[in-house]
Formats: sequence, structure tokens, C-alpha cells
Amino acid sequence: MSDLDLGLWKRMLHIVQEEHRPFSFTDFVPTFSVEGQKYSISRGTFGNKISALQKQEKIAVVYHSSQTFYTIKNI
Repeated sequence: MSDLDLGLWKRMLHIVQEEHRPFSFTDFVPTFSVEGQKYSISRGTFGNKISALQKQEKIAVVYHSSQTFYTIKNI
């Protein structure tokens, strides 16, 4: 797991567990911070990472609007 993957996962967990809401690309693109570390990610890379997590059945779509919102499965 890359540093970016770990940062994404930690941020997703924080949003779902601490903020009690689903997440979307706007929470990550173009930058986000986790534990004082700043990460940069493009919308395309975010989409690829999300697609991989969906195939691994780690996240699920909550709803679609002008953007798609996701949550972590089993949380």
C-alpha cells in the first residue's frame, strides 16, 4: 500500500467514523491532509483508487447526485 493509498484510507475512515457522513471526490481533490501530511491527487487518480476499492468490496456507493458519495462497508 502506497503512502497515498494509506492517506486516502485514513481520511475516508475519519470522514465516515468521526464526521458521520459519506465522502466524495471534493473531500480529496486537489489536496487533503492526514496527520499533518499533505497529499495531492487528481480527480482521475481518485476515480481509479475508488474503483479499485469498490472491486475489493471495501467501499460502497451511498448515492449519486452531481457527484457520487461513498461509505466504507460494514461501518
